[in-house]
Amino acid sequence: MTDPQREIETTVSTSVREKIWDAVDNAIWTAIGSFLMYYGDGKRSLPNLLLQKDERINGLFLWTGFVCFLLNACIFLYFHFWCGCWMGRRDVTPELVAPLVLKCGTAAMMISIASFMAALWGVFGWLAVPMIPLLGIFFTTILEWVPFIRGKCEPQSNQAKTD
Repeated sequence: MTDPQREIETTVSTSVREKIWDAVDNAIWTAIGSFLMYYGDGKRSLPNLLLQKDERINGLFLWTGFVCFLLNACIFLYFHFWCGCWMGRRDVTPELVAPLVLKCGTAAMMISIASFMAALWGVFGWLAVPMIPLLGIFFTTILEWVPFIRGKCEPQSNQAKTD
């Protein structure tokens, strides 16, 4: 076997291994997040715990976390879908369009994480500290299985490509 053929086979097997590892990695994070969502405080699942207005949850921090999370989600959706898909501009980055957007998104997510930890501290205690980032990774890896996010967006016309 010649060297170019061996390099091609090595490249193909490496890319297959990377795809398999990505799928396994996403499945592990999804299993951890699902366990945390289902287990909750040991008596009720986490969504039930939040929706039934448990007195141990600090409502002000909970709603502050939700508002900051929604702000960050809106920033992400704007740049990913509006600029990337519908406008056909795959080269758009937050630094070029609006320099403060990246800083605002980072601040919103940090405030959201801290607020969720403070809100759930009464229920989980110190376990709220690792639980919130794990749930964040869980929700991020779930996006891998959403069909319209996974596929690539194509510009609607050739005119958008030249802008």
